Amino acid sequence: MNKIKIHILFPDSMVKPIGGLGEQFKQIYTRLKDRVDFYIMGFPEEKPIDNYCNVANLFPMIEHNGLNTISNQINYFYSSATCPEKPHIVHTLDYTTYVAGVFASRFWRVPLIASMNLSIQELGKQNIHYCRDYSQYDGEAIHNTIEVNELLGLFCANKIIHVSKAYSQKPSFSNFKDKEVIIPNGIDIKYWNTTHKPYQFKGKNKIKVVYIGRFAEMKGIKNLCLAEIPENIDLFFVGDGRGGESSRYNMVMQKCNNKNIFHIDFAYDDEKRDIMKSSDAIIMPSIHEPFGIVGLEALASKTLLISSFQDGISEYLSEDVGIYCGTEVDTIESSFYQLLSMGEKEKSLRIDKGYKIAQKFDWDSISEKYYNLYENSKNLPLIP
Repeated sequence: MNKIKIHILFPDSMVKPIGGLGEQFKQIYTRLKDRVDFYIMGFPEEKPIDNYCNVANLFPMIEHNGLNTISNQINYFYSSATCPEKPHIVHTLDYTTYVAGVFASRFWRVPLIASMNLSIQELGKQNIHYCRDYSQYDGEAIHNTIEVNELLGLFCANKIIHVSKAYSQKPSFSNFKDKEVIIPNGIDIKYWNTTHKPYQFKGKNKIKVVYIGRFAEMKGIKNLCLAEIPENIDLFFVGDGRGGESSRYNMVMQKCNNKNIFHIDFAYDDEKRDIMKSSDAIIMPSIHEPFGIVGLEALASKTLLISSFQDGISEYLSEDVGIYCGTEVDTIESSFYQLLSMGEKEKSLRIDKGYKIAQKFDWDSISEKYYNLYENSKNLPLIP
């Protein structure tokens, strides 16, 4: 059987993912690599991966005024254009690589697939700015440039993969419905069902609530930091400054100077699983959430999920499973007291229903949807 050759433009890590994108591609790669030749353009990995091109070593990165985004695009395109074999498809996994993906698909004269894991246009409509850490002038200019890059990628793509139906219905995508393909994120249910090592949390309280992920505005991190945490709950922020804003990271660090609020560095693989399965609840007060892979991991962990029910999360999380926290300070505070007042029987019912939901999103079946999309797209004509 001849393998499908795919050039992957990948701005995260499979070994130490910053967010859901890294976990997403790790699972797809693991399941399809025997049938698909992935030529991966990305940042340095700590473990050897076949056909991996380290784009950070091609041209120097420019750190000032956000121009690193532009030099990234050059690196991604150059690494694709110098690959030894012509691909069947170029697949750009994120808006940060859309422009490079457009140029690469035209260089090789092959179809382009663009994954929509996060829209900068939609963030802007909610006044959530991608470049919050820059000065107002530089931040707005960079944000607007990236919005244009996103539009270019969507216009030139043959197929656009959305991770949820809810997110695909955002106004920014209304002109691209004919290209739309819905493939949700998934969960390695066998892995999450394995025996875990109980994590040794700090703190004296019995109830442990965990926020795990990027310290970013879209994740609702500001209002979670502003919320008053009940004295009989220990709250843990798991993550670091990668993929978020330094201002939000600093808020978290200041918040953790407290007797029942703690910080844990980014956790991966078994440690992440152990933390989630050992906690009493995972909290996700997201303002903007295309899918919410951490929520699915919480359900697979047989852990209670406190959620804002935003965007993609609302597609798989029902009210009889999740505890509503909204996005405001008062609703977040109320969710903690709802957790404290909940009886063991109700907790058990919610956990059991949540696990049944997670079982429907197994990566084995979801990866096949990617393979079928590759197979059916390799002969598509370029978008003029």
